[in-house]
Amino acid sequence: MGASVSTTSTTGTTTYAPSEGTPAPSSAPSAGATTAPLSADAAPGASTPAPGGPLTRGARTSTSARGGGTHISALAIVLAALGAALALACAGWALARRRALEPHWWLSLRHSVAEAEYRASSTWAEFTDWARLGH
Repeated sequence: MGASVSTTSTTGTTTYAPSEGTPAPSSAPSAGATTAPLSADAAPGASTPAPGGPLTRGARTSTSARGGGTHISALAIVLAALGAALALACAGWALARRRALEPHWWLSLRHSVAEAEYRASSTWAEFTDWARLGH
């Protein structure tokens, strides 16, 4: 007897069914399947796989055996570089302040900022007086 053919139109696949005389393959082992003998130190329900079996033939190595398995992202590298640059800049600034290295314009800038603060506080005080009196 021949094999029957079934075709589905949605996926475009063809399925061949075996003839009636041939048993269909199944994923479950049959009742007459043999198991490997147990080793002396194995647990009483476990079986040892046969050499060349599915567990030894396609076994993959773990990540630690391949190269450590550590991965540092690009963002972590950029953040570490920025942190190192910031720490270096802070150390340079602290050293310059410790040795009293100041540019010549620093004193005049400090005086200008203090004068601006004084004038702004006076202007604010005049404004609060004006608002309090109700003008």
